[in-house]
Amino acid sequence: MAPTVSFAYHRLDLSSTGKYNLCRNFRQLSSLDTGSLFLSGWCFQSPYKHLLSEENISQLNVQSYMAYLKDTTKLLANPGLRSGIRSELISLSAIIPYWKKVYIHSSLSKYIVRKYAVTSSG
Repeated sequence: MAPTVSFAYHRLDLSSTGKYNLCRNFRQLSSLDTGSLFLSGWCFQSPYKHLLSEENISQLNVQSYMAYLKDTTKLLANPGLRSGIRSELISLSAIIPYWKKVYIHSSLSKYIVRKYAVTSSG
């Protein structure tokens, strides 16, 4: 059985209202409740098409991406992501609990808002 993936799409304004405790840092929404996932154009089978539509992304698109990425049954249709993205996300999801633990016990916790991890797939 695959591990649980605990990420939200980076556009937190498109997530379900009240699902996460949000704060605003430099006019950008953030949350300590979950990790945020940014899917670069390289993650998509048609990167150019995705980059053109990024401005007009809807809540339905976000739900489709996240449902596919979090699906442990592998029954949901791929919404246009490259193969291998899901397995890299599962690997990255192991970092989140560690980062939260370090954050809670850090003297810099009032100042750290974001940490980044990237993969070769985007």
